[in-house]
Amino acid sequence: MPLVTPRDLPRAEPGEVLVEPPTEKARPLLISAMAIAQLGLFLALMTPIMVSLAIKVQTIVPEERQVTALGIVTSIGSIAAMLANPIFGRISDRTTSRFGRRRPWLVVGMFGLLVSLLIIALAQSVAMVTVGFFLASIFANAALAAFVATVADHVPMFQRGRVSGLIGIMQNVAPMLGTYVARMFTENMLALFMIPGIVGFAWWACWCCCCRTGRCRSAPRVRRGGR
Repeated sequence: MPLVTPRDLPRAEPGEVLVEPPTEKARPLLISAMAIAQLGLFLALMTPIMVSLAIKVQTIVPEERQVTALGIVTSIGSIAAMLANPIFGRISDRTTSRFGRRRPWLVVGMFGLLVSLLIIALAQSVAMVTVGFFLASIFANAALAAFVATVADHVPMFQRGRVSGLIGIMQNVAPMLGTYVARMFTENMLALFMIPGIVGFAWWACWCCCCRTGRCRSAPRVRRGGR
């Protein structure tokens, strides 16, 4: 199968932006920052899913309703995640901010996730927990969609398999780390949600500072009818 080089890519027409993929090898520091960012995002998101939500529901719902309540909360969050990821991926592709295409959504998504975790921690009803987790799922996937796109923005084709594998490892390490951290704060609901969120936000911020998201002069047009 022939390899596609930057010269083989189509050229942009007036009003259209086509971003050429990187060709230079990604530096180890950049790859490390990318892996830490993935660990941070999933530490903030997966700790509630694996541990914190169940503990929170136990504090506000009678025992006979806890399984049903937790199922409702996580199901609605899953629907939000399923819808938000492709939508925000598309939006980030077409963003023309002076801060770049990806960085605004990296920052907004992670900050929104942190605020959503605070809502869940302070909630006194299943309805508010559901709202908080719904928002958390939307913001987390807004950040994740932009982050995944930065892999293609920064990593050349010949490195993407190795880098994607490393990112996948961080995604699986995060729940284990989150479970360990959550054991320390089971009696403090605010710390239970916010400590993983704040740590994750700090790690995520490192990537936001390192990444080069590129500023588009105009949003790409979608070609219709083969034109």
